[in-house]
Amino acid sequence: MKKDETLEIVGCDQDTRAGLVKVLQPSSYELERAAGGNKGPFHLIRLKKTQDI
Repeated sequence: MKKDETLEIVGCDQDTRAGLVKVLQPSSYELERAAGGNKGPFHLIRLKKTQDI
């Protein structure tokens, strides 16, 4: 990913967000949105890259 690009992850695994936070350096991304699904067990996570590493 390049700086300022956004990655959107849609899934049903509740541990995905915790796993991403463990792997990514905190200074390299910004969590724009994390929401649970209203129509089922799906979740949305949107990350924006803030710097090139």
